[in-house]
Amino acid sequence: MTRIFLLLLASLLSSCTNEPVTTQVAIEQPAIAASKPRPYYRDVQNLVAKHVVYPPESLVAGEQGVCKLRLMLRRDGSLANVEISQSSGFARLDEACIRAVYDPVFPAIPETIDAKVQEFFVDMPITFTLSP
Repeated sequence: MTRIFLLLLASLLSSCTNEPVTTQVAIEQPAIAASKPRPYYRDVQNLVAKHVVYPPESLVAGEQGVCKLRLMLRRDGSLANVEISQSSGFARLDEACIRAVYDPVFPAIPETIDAKVQEFFVDMPITFTLSP
C-alpha cells in the first residue's frame, strides 16, 4: 500500500513539474571478504532491501543520499544490533533504513560457518535517489 502511495505521489509530482519523477532505493553490493559466506551475506542484504521504503516526505523535499548500516546478527538470526555507520544527511532517510531491518526475519547463521562464530556482521550502503 505504501509503494502505491509513493507511485501516486511521484505521479503527482511529475504532473506539477511536467517532468516524470522516478524514485529508486538500492542496496549496493560491496565487496565481500573471502572470509564472509557470500550467500548468507547477500540473503540478509536482499531481505533488508525488500523492506526499505522511500519516505513520502523525503520525496516531496527532494532528499537523496546514501545511508550505510552495520547489522549484528546472532547465531539464531535474531538482530542483536543495528547502527548507522554513515548518515545519508537526512534523518528521515536514515530512519527508513533502520525501520527496514526490524521487519524481516533473518535466517540463522548457516552451520557451514564455524560454530565459534556467535555474531555475524553485515555492512550495507542503502542509496535513495530521485530522477527526473
